[in-house]
Amino acid sequence: MKFAISIFLLLTLFAPSVSGKLRIQGCDNLETLDAQHFVLFNKKELIELGECLALEVLKGNNAYDWGNTCREYIEDEQAILGTLVLSKLEAIQIGQCVGAINYIYVRYHKEEGQFASCFKGKKAVQLLADLRGDSLNKRELKTLLCRR
Repeated sequence: MKFAISIFLLLTLFAPSVSGKLRIQGCDNLETLDAQHFVLFNKKELIELGECLALEVLKGNNAYDWGNTCREYIEDEQAILGTLVLSKLEAIQIGQCVGAINYIYVRYHKEEGQFASCFKGKKAVQLLADLRGDSLNKRELKTLLCRR
């Protein structure tokens, strides 16, 4: 059962990156949210919120501790009950990890010139989870996830 949930999560979270489009079409609707809205969010909406937050961090070229968010993804994958025991903060962190990986992959994979291929899926999650306290900006994240 745990394996089936993990496969489902991977397919729903990483499959859109294969299509060449970012999963979040727009995060404009999230700008007007207040604290009351977060009470009603389900896990999927919180993961999407995390993806939006990752996009904003990367577009602003701000440094962020991506390792912390991706360690949460791995921890959730190894949990016996999986997403059933996922807190709201953990769901947002998983979304941040997935959003950052998808952004880098869609933007730079098979880019002409400097970078030829970028990691995605479990390999990318593991690369980021191995970071210990290092904050990376977009350029550094691209260097870590993409190879010539």
